[in-house]
Amino acid sequence: MSRRISTCHHDESPLLQQINDDTNTQTKSTSPNIPSTKVIDEAKRYAQSCYLFPPFILHFKRFKINDKATIDELLNYSKVNCSFDLELADFRSSSIRSNDNECNLHIFVKNSLSFSFLYSNIKWTDKLGGEVFTIDRQPAIPPQLALIITNVSYKTNLNEFENDLKVRYENIAKFIHLKNRNQFDTKLVEVEFSSSKTCDDVLINGSIMVNYIKYDVKEFLPVATILICSNCMGLGHFRKQCKQSDITSKICGKRYQDPNKHCCQGMVKCIHCGGDHNSNDLKCKVIKQYRANLTSTLLSSSSSSRTFDKHLKSWSDFPPLP
Repeated sequence: MSRRISTCHHDESPLLQQINDDTNTQTKSTSPNIPSTKVIDEAKRYAQSCYLFPPFILHFKRFKINDKATIDELLNYSKVNCSFDLELADFRSSSIRSNDNECNLHIFVKNSLSFSFLYSNIKWTDKLGGEVFTIDRQPAIPPQLALIITNVSYKTNLNEFENDLKVRYENIAKFIHLKNRNQFDTKLVEVEFSSSKTCDDVLINGSIMVNYIKYDVKEFLPVATILICSNCMGLGHFRKQCKQSDITSKICGKRYQDPNKHCCQGMVKCIHCGGDHNSNDLKCKVIKQYRANLTSTLLSSSSSSRTFDKHLKSWSDFPPLP
């Protein structure tokens, strides 16, 4: 299987950003009226807060369930029957994407150990909270359980490469040969594991042996999510923290006080680069560079304290909640 090096909105590679020598350069705006595009702590916190695990979805043929009692029973079942202390970040019931008189229970785990436990280790009971349920679908393997094998030669037989990996590591869930934005093959291979312990062990070792050849490995981080202020179109802060009293139009870039009295005159102009696109367009070269800087900052932080328990692969992995 092949995959573009793209994880979020647009086709930038986290690996390319990781080795980009220019990511420490501050991005300059073409307008003196907008805030600095320097990566600040608020932007980093927002990006990291969006790095969630995709939920496990339990489907019940009842319109309403006692979700608290159901979760308590799951936690107790995991501890007593599986000798595992399941850690959850959140849970909630939802009738979205369910038939009449049915509902889903969304379970969000706190860490990669809990994810791999629910994904492959637990032997599910028939009932929870006194109700029969089914697993709606297995969630996608998150980046926390993935790594990148680097410098895989173009001449390598990838079928043999994959087969040897699966012989050595039986809990490999997916093998993906990454492509660049132009759909050409790269020397990068993504490997997804169903076991967090196996993935962690390989990353700590820093290398992996395949067909008697030693390859370096790196943790997989997708491109960071960017915070764009809806008031001033500045990068890296929320509207409620914005210090600008006027509102900046995302279309024409002009500032105004009363939305009812402002009308864009058909001129589309980005306040960041002066281009003919909206100021919150993720294709903007200034926003793209800012995202590269933010990703680089997060990567630098993870070198001393591993943070790959905080990353999101795609918003499509997360079903809508009520």
